[in-house]
This record gives sequence, C-alpha cells and structure tokens, in this order.
Amino acid sequence: MKKNKIESETELKLRINQLLLDEFGLNICLEKIEKIKDEHIVNLSYSKIFSILDEPTKTMYIRAIRFKNVYSFDYRPNLRFNIIRMGLNENIRSQFSKLRNEIETSVLENKPLILKLINNTHILAHFLGKLVYLTTNLVNLDKIESNKLKELKRRSQKYENYIKLLIDMGFAEYNDYNDLVTSLKTRGLLEKMKNENGCENIISATVDEILYVIIKENLGYVANVLNLKIIKSLVDIASCLHFFTKYLKIEKLSEISLERFYRIYKSLIGNTTKERLERYLTIFTYSGIVRMLPSEGNLRLSECLA
Repeated sequence: MKKNKIESETELKLRINQLLLDEFGLNICLEKIEKIKDEHIVNLSYSKIFSILDEPTKTMYIRAIRFKNVYSFDYRPNLRFNIIRMGLNENIRSQFSKLRNEIETSVLENKPLILKLINNTHILAHFLGKLVYLTTNLVNLDKIESNKLKELKRRSQKYENYIKLLIDMGFAEYNDYNDLVTSLKTRGLLEKMKNENGCENIISATVDEILYVIIKENLGYVANVLNLKIIKSLVDIASCLHFFTKYLKIEKLSEISLERFYRIYKSLIGNTTKERLERYLTIFTYSGIVRMLPSEGNLRLSECLA
C-alpha cells in the first residue's frame, strides 16, 4: 500500500510538471504539493538561468536564481490549471524587486566602492558640486551666514533641497540669526576623522563621510528630489556587477563581454540603452572599478567589487 501511494504521488508530480512545461516552459516548476482533504495545493517556484563567460579563460559559468513559492493553486485532474498569469507575473516581479533591493543594500554598505564613484572628478564637479560646497563650508568654517545662503538660493533654487537634506539628516541646523551652522553630529564626525586620520585630510575625509552617509541612507531622495539620477544609475551598475560576482558565486570572474553584461543588466535591473550603459561604465573606468577594453568589447573587473 505504501508503495502505491508513493507511485501515485510521483505520477502526480510528473503530470503537473509536464503541464507546467507545456504551459510556461522551463522557468516555472513545481515546488511542492500539499494535500488538504481531497484537494491538492500546488506551490510553484520560478528559476532564471544566467550563463556568464569569463573571457580570458573561456570558462562558462552557468548559474540560476530561484524564487520559491511564487504562486499556489488548487489542482484538480479533470479541470484546467487555475493559474492567473497576471498574479504569477506580479509575484515574480515582486521577488525580483526584493532581490534588487537586497543587492543594492549590500552595494551601499561597500563604503570604499561608493567613495570611489563619488570622488570621480566628473561626478563631483557636475552633479555633487553644490552638496560638496555646503558640506565643506560647514565642516571647515562651522557655518554659512544667512546672507550667503540667500545669495546661493538666488543663484539656484536647488540649494534649498540640499540644505533641507543636511538639516533633516542632522548634519546642519539654523541658529537664531538664520545662519546654517554645523551640528553636534557633524562635529562628532570631524572628531572621529581626526582620531582615524591624524592631521591629514581631515576636512575632505569628513566631507566624504557625510556624502557617503547621505547616499547610503537617502539614495531615493538624492535621485528623485535632488534629481541626481546618475548616482542611482551608478549604484544599479555596481549592483549588477556585485550580483554575478557574489550572488551567483562567481568570485573568479575577471573579464566579461559588454554584450553579455548588457543582457544581464536588463534582466536584473531593467531596460536601458546599450549606449547609455557604456557611457556610465566610463565613470567606473575612471574610478578604477572596471577597465573597458573597446578593441575586445570586454569589461575587466577590479578587486574593489569584492
């Protein structure tokens, strides 16, 4: 009797797997079956396969990510599958979103990597200049007088959002004369940098620390309110690089083709043009994070992605 039961369960799994294969292909498969009274509750999982070639060694790495329990339904042999595709697809998108957020958090924890990106001359000059100006003056001079603030705001209304961010995060505050002054939090950071760096580069080290904390804790505000979407794009590219070196466990990957990287980026992060991606990758090159090899069409990775 026990043997018949096992065969019956095996046959049921084979039948459901065949139906799933016919209906959805290889990405959707059976996770488990739970029998509740006379019904079978079928739980599905989603798998996506990535093939990544290390160009110098021609080693092909085949890896898959798997999302468990992306959908469940009642299975009845004489009825059609009761699967709502819209619900299934929404659950898969939700799992991808959670994965992206998890990877992004891991990237933002990598302080040396973020500092390499934001200390790039192009990024500092064209995108973070206003924020660097405010933080440098607060750290170096302890305050920015109200008249100077009015002058800055006349020049650009964007200064208002930068000032609000610094105040909201506790790095600055207004005094009774409407000067923007250094907060206790910033003074504490300055003291910490003195202890860690001695007398060398204390101001720039403290400014770096403030910029890093802002990006780490308020990336959404930086991208959407300050309209520095390039910072989010750079974090997205770093997330993609981090994904296949860490999440796919390919630590020995040293070089990947631009075309293959582009396909992985679209699968994991979202749609973009190849030209835009290559343009942003030049910033990674200048920052020493990757090296673009145009003649070979490849990206060479550095150890700072570890």
